[in-house]
Amino acid sequence: MAERRTAGVVLGGLAFIAVICFWVLPYIIFKSTHTLSFKNCSVEFKYYAAVDTADGGYRLAKSKLALCLCNTYTHEKDSTTGKQIMKLHKQYGNSVAPDSTLYDSYNKLDSIVKYRKMAFDTVLALD
Repeated sequence: MAERRTAGVVLGGLAFIAVICFWVLPYIIFKSTHTLSFKNCSVEFKYYAAVDTADGGYRLAKSKLALCLCNTYTHEKDSTTGKQIMKLHKQYGNSVAPDSTLYDSYNKLDSIVKYRKMAFDTVLALD
């Protein structure tokens, strides 16, 4: 009876170690930090093994970068920063227009910078 108990404890311990080695450790080992930056704005985010551009974390990082660029643009109007904001808005931004008929007039650079919280809402990006 003691041999069975010992065998059960040893096999249970081996199963626990296997779970740790095959499911938990890869996430710890492959977890890396990637930095997105443009001019004086930079955002860091974590990823596993390779950067997946379809991942929500990447989209969230791009939205945070866009918010930083909008804040920079309000202090210093720069055409390259404005072009980058528009590029990020076309890829990852939300519509700023309250009505679909007004889409073109509201989704210009000045409107996007003015309503940047709505255009690059990080909570909506995760949903």
